[in-house]
Order: sequence, then structure tokens, then C-alpha cells
Amino acid sequence: DGHVQDAPPPFGLRWPEEEVRLPCGYTLDWLVQWRGVSLGVEVDGPRHFLGRRPSGATALKRRQVRAFGTPLVSIPYWEWDGLRDGGARVAFLRRALEREATSKGAEGGSGARGLDGRTSSAAGGGRREGVFGRV
Repeated sequence: DGHVQDAPPPFGLRWPEEEVRLPCGYTLDWLVQWRGVSLGVEVDGPRHFLGRRPSGATALKRRQVRAFGTPLVSIPYWEWDGLRDGGARVAFLRRALEREATSKGAEGGSGARGLDGRTSSAAGGGRREGVFGRV
């Protein structure tokens, strides 16, 4: 219950294989092709957060996955669980994939977008994101 694969696939195909291991060693829930861009998808459950903020390990993983060249869509469990209808989940996921595929992060830059639409460089007040955090 509450898993991405519970909704119909938004790709017109089957869901990609779960638990994809990237060359950098991290695993992602899915790696999908969207508009010619390979995007990682993570649905982060309660253990990935301290309150509503990502844990240190989760934040580090997100930064490093992006720094190693994989644009990433991170979906917090409370947003996903709030979408009870399969159609709403598909629409939500499509918007998130589209937003990430058209961001600088999908083009190999350091400005990967979160679900709030802000780039990491905007969130850092002009500082850039490195593999180990803001520098």
C-alpha cells in the first residue's frame, strides 16, 4: 500500500525494475526514461526524515546521486500517501518527472530541482552544491 507501483505506470509501459544500483554504488527505487532523460525516482518513507526534513544520510545520498550525474525525483511519503487515487498519483509523478527532466539538473548542471520547483543553487543562496554538500 502506498507504493509507486500501486498506480498505473505513467510511461505507457511496465514499471521499471525496482532497486536499481547505480555505478556510484547507490540504489534507487527506479530509473526511468522520460523525454529522453534517464531519471532516478525515490519514494522516501518515514525513516528517511526527521520530522519533515530529510535525515543527514538521505540528504547526502540525494546530493551525491545528482553530483554523479543522475537527476533525481525524491517524493516524500506524506505527499505520496496523500494521493489516494491512482490517477492523482500518476498525474503527480508525471509533473515531477517533467519538472526534473526540464531542469538544469537533467542537463548535467548543478541546479537540480526538488518537488517545490526550487533549484539547489537557489536554495543555497548563490552557493553551489558539491558532492559533500554546499561549498
